[in-house]
This record gives sequence, structure tokens and C-alpha cells, in this order.
Amino acid sequence: MTARDPAEELVAAFARWAAGERSAAAARGRTQERWLRQVATEAATFGGLLVDLAEGRAAVVLTVAGERHAGSVVGVAADFCVLTDQAGALQLVALRAVSSLRTGITRTGSEPAGDRPAAISLHLADALAALAADRAPVRLVLSDGGRALGDLVATSTDVVTLRVGSPSRQVVHVPLAAIASCQLR
Repeated sequence: MTARDPAEELVAAFARWAAGERSAAAARGRTQERWLRQVATEAATFGGLLVDLAEGRAAVVLTVAGERHAGSVVGVAADFCVLTDQAGALQLVALRAVSSLRTGITRTGSEPAGDRPAAISLHLADALAALAADRAPVRLVLSDGGRALGDLVATSTDVVTLRVGSPSRQVVHVPLAAIASCQLR
């Protein structure tokens, strides 16, 4: 056997040490990444998940009052989200009324974490009140599967008022809690 040069042995030992450090750093990085994903998952909320999906403009299908609504989430507020379909129709969907959510791939390609707060600090009652100021024509989907079409004329903290039908133009009052979604017509 030939004796190795002490300088070569020292350089080889340094190379092994550096390789071990790279391997240990990579393992620490994977462990930290897995831990951060776990923390984010445990802090996830449904609204936060929708915020992530809105940011990525992911295709989604929401099931609301037994009806499927396909499109993209474009905004998330305190207790509702704004969904747009391929034709550009907008609807406000009460988060409490969503029974399931199917997602597609986000533009970023990353899995949504859902650990962020709603982007818009507004409640459904406030959004409907703003629409009522313009007498917006709407289609309400109710939690029992019923429908109401008409012009939104007033909204209080728990009642929404519509003018429906013609020529009699009846007034219909709907409890806010019964509204699953509101499609703008």
C-alpha cells in the first residue's frame, strides 16, 4: 500500500465534511419546509383558502344550495366571496352556504395554504346594501334551493328587500341568513 499524502488526506476530509454539511443543510431545509406547511395547514381557514385561490385565479366549482357554480374566485370578504364565470357573470356567494369546493391548478402551481385573512373587510349585508343603492337586478339563490329574481331595493342587518315581477311589482323580503348566493344580472 502506498501512503497517502497528508495534504491530500486533509483536502479529502474537508470535501467529505463539506458534503456532509450540504446534506445536513438540505435535510434541515426540507424539515423546516415541511414544518412551515404543517403550521400553515393547521392555521388554514376556508376564507383563507379562497384568498389563495383568488390570487392564483384557479378554476373552482363551488356547490351552493345543491347547485354547482363554476368559475374563478376574484375576491374574498369577511363572509362571502365573489365568483366570476366564463361569461363574466358575477355572483356573491355566502361562505356559510358552500357545501363543497373543487379546485383546479393555480397559476403559481403551488398548493393553496389557506392561512391568510380575507382580503376585503366587508360583510355580505354591506355589499348587498351598496348594490341596493343602485337598485341592482339580482337572482338570489336561497339556502333551501329556492330562487328570487328582482331588483334589490333595500338591505338591513338581517333582511333583504326585492321588487319582483311585473306589472304588479310585488315586494319580497328575504332573511339575509337564507341567502346562499346573489348573482348580478
